[in-house]
Order: sequence, then structure tokens, then C-alpha cells
Amino acid sequence: MACGGLMSAPVCLIENDENGKLRVRKEAKDILDGINQPVVVVSVVGLYRTGKSYLMNRLAGQQSGFALGSTIESKTKGIWMWCVPHPKKEGHTLVLLDTEGLGDVRKGDEKHDTWIFCLAVLLSSTLVYNSLGVIDNTALEKLHYITELTENIRVKAEAGQHEDESADFMRVFPSFVWAVRDFTLQLKKEDEPITSDDYLEGALELKQGSSPQTEQYNLPRSCLRNFFAVRKCFVFQRPANTEDMWKMEELTETELDSKFLEQANSFCRYIYNNSETKTLSGGRTITGTALGNLAEVYVEAIRTGNVPCLENAVVSLAKIQNVHAVEEALQFYMTELFNLVQLPINPAELSKIHTVAEKKAIDIFITVSFNDNDQIYQKDLMGKIHEEYQQMCQQNYEASQLQCEKVLCDVFDRLEKVISDGSYLKPGGSQKYTDMLRQLSEEYRARTHSQIMSEEVLSKFLKTKEDIGNIILQADESLSSAEQEKEVEKMKTEILKQQKRSLKEQNRLQEQVFKDMQITYDENVNQIIHQMEREQDRMRRDHQRVLEAKLRENQALLKMGFQWKAAQMQREIDSLKAEMDKEKSSQPSKLGRALNCIGMATTLLAPGFTPKLIGVVMACGGLMSAPVCLIENDDNGKLHVRKEASTSFALGSTIESKTKGIWMWCVPHPYKEGHTLVLLDTEGLGDVRKGDEKHDTWIFCLAVLLSSTLVYNSLGVIDNTALEKLHYITELTENIRVKAEVSQDEDKSADFMRVFPSFVWAVRDFTLELKIGNKQITSDEYLESALTLKSGCSPQTEQYNLPRRCLRHFFAVRKCFVFPRPASTQNMRRMEQLTEKELDSEFLEQANTFCHYIFDSADPKTISGGRIITGTALGNLAEVYVEAIRSGKVPCLENAVVSLAKIQNVRAVEEALQIYMTEMFSMTQLPMCPEELSNIHKVAEQKAVEVFITMSFNDNDQIYQRELMGKMFDEYQQMCQQNQEESAKQCEAVLHEVFDTLEQGVFHGSYLRPGGYRQYKDTLTQLTNDYRARTHSQIMSEEVLRKFLKKKKDIGNMILQADQSLNAAEQEKEVQRLKNEILEQQQRGLEEQNRLQEQLFKDMQRSHKEHVNQIIHQMEREQERMRRDNERVLEAKLREKDALLQKDLQEQAFRMQSQIDRLRSEMHKEEKSKPSTFERIADGIGAAAELVLPGFVMKWFK
Repeated sequence: MACGGLMSAPVCLIENDENGKLRVRKEAKDILDGINQPVVVVSVVGLYRTGKSYLMNRLAGQQSGFALGSTIESKTKGIWMWCVPHPKKEGHTLVLLDTEGLGDVRKGDEKHDTWIFCLAVLLSSTLVYNSLGVIDNTALEKLHYITELTENIRVKAEAGQHEDESADFMRVFPSFVWAVRDFTLQLKKEDEPITSDDYLEGALELKQGSSPQTEQYNLPRSCLRNFFAVRKCFVFQRPANTEDMWKMEELTETELDSKFLEQANSFCRYIYNNSETKTLSGGRTITGTALGNLAEVYVEAIRTGNVPCLENAVVSLAKIQNVHAVEEALQFYMTELFNLVQLPINPAELSKIHTVAEKKAIDIFITVSFNDNDQIYQKDLMGKIHEEYQQMCQQNYEASQLQCEKVLCDVFDRLEKVISDGSYLKPGGSQKYTDMLRQLSEEYRARTHSQIMSEEVLSKFLKTKEDIGNIILQADESLSSAEQEKEVEKMKTEILKQQKRSLKEQNRLQEQVFKDMQITYDENVNQIIHQMEREQDRMRRDHQRVLEAKLRENQALLKMGFQWKAAQMQREIDSLKAEMDKEKSSQPSKLGRALNCIGMATTLLAPGFTPKLIGVVMACGGLMSAPVCLIENDDNGKLHVRKEASTSFALGSTIESKTKGIWMWCVPHPYKEGHTLVLLDTEGLGDVRKGDEKHDTWIFCLAVLLSSTLVYNSLGVIDNTALEKLHYITELTENIRVKAEVSQDEDKSADFMRVFPSFVWAVRDFTLELKIGNKQITSDEYLESALTLKSGCSPQTEQYNLPRRCLRHFFAVRKCFVFPRPASTQNMRRMEQLTEKELDSEFLEQANTFCHYIFDSADPKTISGGRIITGTALGNLAEVYVEAIRSGKVPCLENAVVSLAKIQNVRAVEEALQIYMTEMFSMTQLPMCPEELSNIHKVAEQKAVEVFITMSFNDNDQIYQRELMGKMFDEYQQMCQQNQEESAKQCEAVLHEVFDTLEQGVFHGSYLRPGGYRQYKDTLTQLTNDYRARTHSQIMSEEVLRKFLKKKKDIGNMILQADQSLNAAEQEKEVQRLKNEILEQQQRGLEEQNRLQEQLFKDMQRSHKEHVNQIIHQMEREQERMRRDNERVLEAKLREKDALLQKDLQEQAFRMQSQIDRLRSEMHKEEKSKPSTFERIADGIGAAAELVLPGFVMKWFK
């Protein structure tokens, strides 16, 4: 049930947090989460103190609710919400949104008003704009928020250059109602009466001309005409006199102006009758739950500085809603099933309950789900419902079996007692036994005829009595050999008949399962067809609404004399019609695709599908024979990470730039074993023919973000011009964020220093001497001298210092190499063909020194927290950064770490588990000794954990490592189970072979004579010893023997009863001895199982220890790297402080000292937190161990 209108008063939906940022209030979100009905959303916007809230109260059918103000102060803050049952549309909820008054000068931040207006547009199906007086140019200028909608709202993540955006906006924007309050004019034009709608459309007429003033005049009018397909106007007289206006909430209807009351009632009727259900693109209806999620998606985009995008919102909302839809539908199905089912139950009745529950669950899913175009989530729900139903069927079988076994024990108790006292071991006993067995079987069937497992349980019981019946037959001296043979054949026929009955019973159950599958398929298909038809109808209506609006606008433009605008509008109309035709023609294929998806899901759920397949994935390593393009521009000029390979690093001999985008070459590191050297060659910066300088900025930023050493290559000298060309350095803080949110006083430079690469300036074609005065200097001193700051605070000095300060503050390690010209001008054109002998010897020496420095000093790539990056992670990182740039965001390292962690850790679990399973399957040959299996598990687990630790990333709470532990333990349990089953099979094969002579003797009645019992016992003992000798290495030896001896208990007892050489006392003594032997065998079986259980616990303890050790070692390595990073930054800041003091820049040195103190404090805090971190890890892994251990019992132990 929806919560409907059980809200006694409005609540705040969107408010400002303590930092002044918008947020969705949990109380309101919880209310919306409880509304599963479609919602009609009406929001009111307008300047403050214009009486918006009163109209909302009227729509809620209340006198008070939303706060009304009678002073100059704005009453409503943020966006308030009131959910009430829709008075006209049953099964719908009317959501009223009252927004903060716009234009309150005391707010200071006008952007806040813009976002409130945008959210009202985005969340509503009808937007009411409330204003005072008249609709004139001033009123329209005050509605400037309309003109900013295209800047602050995007319909599509990426729009084509010539795409008609107005049609997109019209489809998703609400209908627009202008409520003009305190209206005192007559609705006349040229002495002819006009409607309020005519009044609005007249106010929206465009002016001819192209002057700035005309453009300014037309802009809000064009926006209203182009964005809102449905426009309506209501004019209201003043509701009461000035004095009464102060107490509007207290006035009764009789105290209100009758004309105002009539207009207010007309307004409410229009809203109730004409406001559509809230939908998103594609005509998808929104429920209260979806509206709450949608509000959170939009507000989060605004909080993070992004432009709300409806297409992205649909994707985000779809994920949230569909996961929620599956959970809610499954929960409903399970609750319905558990409430209505009382096991055991007739399968047909269970099937009916399942069908009804499934239908209702699918109804809920269809209602709550959103944009599940490929039926991914519906297939998931189908699978989960099928699993739950299968489990319920299984529980039904088991419950029926238990009841049947209980009845069987009760009915056949008389037979068991007669067998025990040997009454059938006399002439005529066989006939009596057969008659009693038949009579009791009929009695059993009469009492269990409604049970689904009746024949199956009876079949198993009669099978166990086969040997006993045979013994009784052999002992019956009243029958001749021929008669005995005839009776044996009759017994076999009865057994076959009983097996046939049981098989028939099982076939009926199987047929029911397939019928249920067919019903499920039909129900899902019907639901999809109805849902698609509803959505397509809504889409068609949306298209029709937009088309009609554009046709009206076309006529209006022609009437006003805007011929060229009318022609443009006609093109938009033609484009829209073509789109509608295309949509219509694609409907059958969409439906077919949906049905194929559901059909495929049904096939997967049907019995007999294949279990897991094990595959091995090999890494490609660094065996690249040539570079490949890593990042390039797509067809729209946007950067993207390229998947396929290309040729090699190109050297250019013309004025044209050769390298485009970023190229990559991966080679084995020449000095660091087990490392790969990744070389990134970037597109040349400053090529004027590119036109888009921002492209160069992003290429530079990506080089900084992806590298552990950044080489900046320039020609000539390092002078002011060279540093000004390196302006990209000064833009790093605008284009890269280390943290998602930075406090005002936080030292950003320390954050950048930790994560930025070391910086190497390579100065090519250097012709100067490295001297200052007459003193010889190094290339590093040359660089540091060029980075010396000037004293002063003039704009010129600031401009001079800016790139220098950025290099000093962002790069803790700076290095410089100067290279003479490598060859003559003529030879430079064929650099790729020159041998080392043809190169300048000094250049070659410098190049070798440069290479040695890079090989020796370039550290492995890390990101915040000292976490080392593998090649896999680098590829994922590139995609995360490029995706941020493509979507118009600023790459943020903290967000990248979060995104990368999800990608890497999921993959780390998969790959580690794959290694573990491959290792286990390749090394084990079942059955085998548990200790050997444990050792293989230990080695495989260790390798898997090492793979996980290497690949995983930022798994601070060990969520993914715990997941891996659980999955490996599950696989190990399965392997142990398979080992026991294989051992049991081998033991059973040996047992049948060894005890065959005993079985033959029993069958032929060899032991049914005086002294036969002793012979039977001696044979049993001898064969038991033979069996143990042949199966002593098998883990299921005693358990299989125990089950066999238990079956032979009744046979032994009958042979004992038939042995006339023993008196009653001797027989009693033998019975007691038999009981003791059975107890001893049970003890042996129990000890055998306890050893297996102890081994499992040992494995778990060792596994826990291994995981903790691996994490601690990993953390120690990471903390050591973090410590080195912090030390590196600290040393750089200390050097910088000394340099500032030397240059007498006291104020800057003082600020640097503050940063140093803060950094030391951070390092001290980090050092102190180490023990607690380790404890938390041990606790986390310990908790995982506890989760997988308690109550674990193998199937064989049940």
C-alpha cells in the first residue's frame, strides 16, 4: 500500500546543510520510499511574498499547512513537500512541492534560486509560476531563470551538433501554469473579451528585429514557447482586504472574495483533471520511491558542481530502482508463499499459490522497476523466484517424506516385531510374511494417499526388506524348490511394480515443475507486453503533445511574420515526425528482443543446466613490439581510451605534429625485476591548428595524473618565455582535484606533492655554458636558479612568480638534463635511421645519463596512500580520468581511488578465485587423503591471496578480501564434499566386491541351518577385515561400512532366530554382542568424521592467519611508502622554506613553516594509528572466519 496522504502536514524535502549546500532530507525521502503508486507532482515557484503557499494549501484541500507569511520575510526555505491522495485519479498520489521564494536579496547567492527553480522544473509534472500584478516585460524579465535552463539542465549526456534540443526539453519538461495574483485589469483586447490563456499568449508574442534589445526582449518569451508544450494562465483577484491578508490561514471561505474563490476553485479543478502523472524520457511513469531517488540524483549532481542531466539521471535511477524492485518483489513473493503454505501440501495447490504470488511479485516489479530495457533485472527476479520456489518444493518433498516415514514406522511396526521374534522362520511363514507385507502396504497407502512422497518412501522401505523376504522364503520348508523359485520371481515382479509407481509419482512432480515454468514465462511475457504498450502509448502521447505544440508555434510564427523562424520550426517538425515513424517501426523488434531475453532466462532456469566451467586467463605481460595509442580523440573531438593497438612512436621532420593523443609502450623494466616500464608519449602542446587549447590542458593533466615521472621537453634555454609556455602548470589546481571536498585552510600543495610525479626538465639543443658568474654549476642548479622567486607583490611580479611557485610547490623532486643538438640539420630529418656513431658523442653521453637516471630513480606509480598501481589498474585509472573529462567534470584523485577500488577489487576477487580453482582442479585427483588436499588448498589459497593483494586496491575494510575468503572456503567445502563422495563411491565398489560371497550365501539360505549363525558371523568378521585392509587409506571407509552393517542388522537377527543349535540364553547373549559391535562401528565412523571436521577447522585457522599476515605485510609496505612520500614532501618543503628565507621572503617562509608543522602533525597522527588499524584488520578477517565456520556440517554427516 502507498502511504497516500497520511501526512498531516508538509515536510521539508530539500534544504541547505550547514555548509550552505542543498541536500535531500531523510524524513521526506522515507515518506516517498513508502509510496509505490504513480505520482502527480505539482510544484509552485515565484518571487517571495507572492502567496505561492496558499495555492498549494488549496490543492491539498486544507486551509493551512504550507507556511503563509504576512511580513516582508520569506517563510518557505528550500523545497517543502505534501503528499495527499489524488482527489480524482484513484491509485495515484498528488505530491505538492512549495519552493522557497525567488529573488530574496538577503540570500546573497542568486545561483541558489536558479537551482531551486531547476529542481522544481525537473521534479514536477506541472509547474505553477506565481506572480503579482500583470504579465508585462518586467514580469517576464523577473522570470530570467527560464532563460538559464539550457545552461543548468541537460536532457542528453551528449547532444548532436544540429539536434533539436527544444523537442527534448518539451518531452520531459512539465506543463506550465502562470498564476497571476492580485489582477485588477479587464481581460480585453481592442474592446473584445479574451481568455486568461489568450492574455498569456499575447504577452509571449515575439518582436520583429535583430537588435540586442529585441533579442533580450524575445529571449524569455522564446524559452517559454519552445520549452513548455502546454501553457495555461489563471488570473486571481485580491482574495481579501489588506488587514485580512495578514491572517489568511484563519479566514473562512465566506470571508474570502467570491470572485477569488471561484478562480481558485477553477485552478484546483484544472490541476486535478489535467496534471499528468510524472514521467521521464521514454514515457516512464515515476512512483513516489522513484521521485525520492530522482531528487537525490539531481541534488547530488548540483552538490558536486555538475549540471543535472536527465539521461544520466535515468541511468542512475534505473540502477537504484531496479535493484530495489527486485528486492521488494522477491520479499513480497517469499512473504506471500510463507504465509499461505503449510507443508506438506499438494503440488498443484503449491503451484497455484506460487502462480498467484509470482504474478503479484511481477506486478510490484513492473510498477517499481525503471528502464529495464534488456530485462536484466526481470531475468534476475525470475531466477531468484525460481530458486525460492525450488527450495519450497524441496522442503515440501522433505516434509512429505518425514510424514510418510512416520506413518510407515507406525504401520510396519507389527511386521518388524514379528520378524524380530522369528515367527516367520517356520513352514508356511513365507506366505504369512507376504500377506502381512501386502496388507500393511495397502494400509500405508490408504493413510498416505495424499502425500507426494508416499510411493517413493514405500519403494525404499520394500527395497530394504528384499533380503529378509528372501531369507524367510529359504527357511520355509513347506515349499519345494520350484515353488521357492516361483515366489522369488513374484517378489521381483512386485518390486518392479513398486518402482514403476514411484517413477510415475516423480514424473508427475516433474511435469508440475515444467507447467510452472510455462506459467512463469507466459506471465512475464504478458507483463512485459502490457508495460511496453503502456510506455509506448505514453511516448506516443508525449511526441504528439510536442508535435502539436510545434505546429501551433509554426502557425504563430507565420502569423507574426517570422518566416525564417517558421521554416526552422518546420524542419524541427519534419525531424520529429521522422523520429515518431522510426519509433513506431521499431516497436515489434523491441518486443521480440524482450521476449527472447525472457525465453533465454526460462531456458537457463529449466532443469539440467550445466554448472560452473573453469577457464584460465593469461596476462599479456609487457611483450609489446611497438607502441600503441592509449588515449585519442573520438569522432566528436572528445578524448577516449582506445582498446585496439596501432603502430609506433613517430618522429617528425616537418612542421606537422606527428603524435596525436597519448601513445604507450610497455617494456620489461631493465633494472627492476618484476616491474614493467610504461612509456607515454603525448601529443605536442601548442599546435595552433588544433584550435582548442583546452585539449592541450587535458593532455598535460592526464600526463601528470598517469605518470610517476613527468619529463617536460623544451628547446633552447629555461627563461621566462619558456616558463610562460609552461602555463599548464599554473592551471593544475583548476583542472585536478586531490580530494572531493577540501577544507578552506587545508594545505593543497602537500596533497599535490604526495600524488604528483617527479619532474624532469629536458632542455634540448642547449648551447650555453653551465656557469653563474665564473662558477661552474650543475644542470639541476641551473633549473633551481631559473625557478628563483622575485620579491614584491605587483601584478607583474605575481605573474612572474606564478609558474615558478607552482613547480616548487607541486613537485617535490625536480631534475634537469641539458642536451646539445644530436646531429646536423640535414641528419635531423632522418633521426630514426641514424646509428649511434652518427650522433653527437656529448648528446649520446647525456642521453645515456638521462636513461640511467630514469631507470634508477623513477618510482613505481602510486596514488594517494602509497598504493602501487599495476598495469591493469593503470588502464582502469586512465578510463576513470578520461570519463570524468568527457562528462565535463574535473578529474578528482579521491573519486578516482573510489572508482578504481570498485573495478580493481571486483576483478581481484574474480582473478584470485580463478587462480585458486584452477590450482585446485589441476593438482587434485579425488579421492585423496584430507591432509594432502589440505596442503594443496593451502598452497592454492596462498597463491590466490597473493594475487588478490597484488591486484586489490584500497580495500581498507577488507570487504573484498572477506568476500574472497568466503568464496574460497565455499569452493574448498565443495571439494571436500566431492572428495568424500568419491571416497564413498570407491569404498562402496570394494564393499560390493568383498561382501559378494556373504550376499550369495544369504540369498541361497546357506546360513539357515543349525550352526549357521556362527558361520555367518565368522564370514562377516573375516570380510570386514578384508574390506578394511583394502580401504584403510579411504576417508569414508568406516562410514560406508557402518551403513552396510546397519542394513545387515535385521538379516543377522533372523539368521540367529533360525539357528536351532543355540538355546534362548545363547541367542540373547549373541543379540547383546551384535548391539555392542554396532555401537563400536558407529564410534569408528564418528571418529573418522571428527578427524575430517578437525582438519577443516585447522584449515580455517591457518587460512585466517595467512590472510591477516598478507594484509599486515601489504599495509606495512604501503605505510612505509606513505612515510617515504611524507618525508619526501617534508624535505621539499624544508628546502623551499630555506630558499624563501635566503630570498628574504619572510611572509611566504612563515606560511611554509605552518604547512611544515601541519604535515608533521599529520605524520605523527598516522604513526600513532598503526596499531589500531592492524587490530581492526584482524577483527575484520576474524569476523569473516566466524561467518563461514559456525554450524557447518557436511551432507554425509546428516
